[in-house]
Amino acid sequence: MKYLPLLCLPFLFPSVSNAQSAVCAEAKELYEGIKLSYDKTIVTKTVQQLKTTVRSCGQTTQQLLGVDDKFLDSMAKESRKREFLRVKNDLDASAQHGDTKEYEKEFTEYAKEFGFDDYKNYLAEKKKQGLEAMAVERKSCTAVDMSKDLPATRNQDSVGWCYAFAAADLMSYKLKKNISAADIALNYQDDWLDGMNRGILGTSTADINGGFTDKAISKAAKNGFCLESELPSEDNSGGNFADNMRALDRMGRNQVMSQSLACDDLYSEAKKMFPKINVGDVQDVVKKSVEDEFILNLRNKSCKNRIHEAPEAVSYQRKGFYNGYNDLISRAVDDKKYADIIDEQLTKKNPVSVAVDAYAFYDRRTPASTPDTVGAHAVVLAGRRFNEKTGQCEYKIKNSWGKGCSTYDKKYECSQGQFWMPKADLLQRTWDVTYVK
Repeated sequence: MKYLPLLCLPFLFPSVSNAQSAVCAEAKELYEGIKLSYDKTIVTKTVQQLKTTVRSCGQTTQQLLGVDDKFLDSMAKESRKREFLRVKNDLDASAQHGDTKEYEKEFTEYAKEFGFDDYKNYLAEKKKQGLEAMAVERKSCTAVDMSKDLPATRNQDSVGWCYAFAAADLMSYKLKKNISAADIALNYQDDWLDGMNRGILGTSTADINGGFTDKAISKAAKNGFCLESELPSEDNSGGNFADNMRALDRMGRNQVMSQSLACDDLYSEAKKMFPKINVGDVQDVVKKSVEDEFILNLRNKSCKNRIHEAPEAVSYQRKGFYNGYNDLISRAVDDKKYADIIDEQLTKKNPVSVAVDAYAFYDRRTPASTPDTVGAHAVVLAGRRFNEKTGQCEYKIKNSWGKGCSTYDKKYECSQGQFWMPKADLLQRTWDVTYVK
C-alpha cells in the first residue's frame, strides 16, 4: 500500500485564512438573521449582502449554507409579500379611524407587484371609509394632555415592573403626589420578599416580573401608598435593581442572625435604596426582625408618610386578543368598545393604563402576536390629539423606559420618552384597559 506524502495534505485539505474564516462566519450569521426576520421585515438588501459575503468567502451558497441562491431569493420575495399584508392591515386599520393617505401609495405599489387585480376598487372603498371616519374623529378626538400632571418619565430598566409603574402613575395623578412604583410592586409581590432567592419550596431564583395594574392598585391601597422620595423606583446604586435588593437582603439577614447593631456598612447599602432611613431605623429593624422580614420591615421604616386612600380600579380585559389576522370582524367590534372606554376617560381628563403588545413600539408593522410571542407591557395614556397631517386620532403614550426616544418606531413623534401613537396602531395591540374612578 502506498501512502501519500505529507506534502500532499494541503491539496487534500485546502487551508483557509483567518480573514476568510471570519467572512464565512459573517455569512452564516447573516443567514441566521434572515431566517429569523424574513417574516417580520423586508430582507431584500440583506439577501444581496449575504450573496456578496458568500462570494468573498470563496464558497458557493450551497456549499456554505446548504441552500442555493434561488432559495434566498424566495425568502426575499416572501418577506415583501408579508410586508404587503402588513401595509394592507395598516390601510384597513387606518380606514376605521381616519384618513388612509399615509398607506395608499405603498399599498398600490405592492398590489401591482403581487397581482392584486381589484386593488383600485378596494382602495377606493377604504378611502371612502377613511374620510367618513376622519370626519367623526376630528370632532370627537378633542385635545387633552395630562403629562405635565404626571411624574416625569421613569425607567424600570432591568425589572419587569411595568404594571407597577403604570399603577403608580395613575395614583400619582389621583393623589397629586409622586407615588413609588417600587413599593407598589414589592407590596404586590410580597411572596417574592418572603422567598427572595432563598430556596424556599425548592425555588432558588425569585421572579419579580409580571402583574396586573388594577390588582396592584387595590392591594397597595390596603397598606397605603408610599412616596417616590421615600422609596425610589428606578434602578439605583448601579447594576440591577433585583440583584441590589437580593444583596441587601443577604447582608441584612446576616446582621439579624448575629444581632449585631454595628450597622454602618449595612446602613450605607440600605441608604442607597431607602434614602429616608437613618442608622437608628436600621438598628431597630435588625433588633425586631426575623430573617425573612428584614426587607419588608426596612421598607416600612422607609415609607414614613403613607397615604391611605381607597380607590376603585376598573379593568376591562379583551377576550380572544391573540387572533392575529384571523378574526378581523370580531377585533373591529372590540376596537370600538375599547376605544369608547379609553376616550370616555380621556375626555374626563382621567389617564388610562393599557396592557399592550410592546413589539409595536419598536416597529409599528411587527406581525400580530401569539400567546408565545406577545411582548406584554403596561403603559399609561396621558393625552389625545387629532393629527391634521395624518388625519388620525393619536394617543400620548407614557412609558417606563426612560426619557430616550431611540427605541421607538421613527413614525412616532417622541419627546422625553413619551410618544404619540395612532389610535389604529394601539387598538390592534391592546387587550386590557384600567383606570381609577
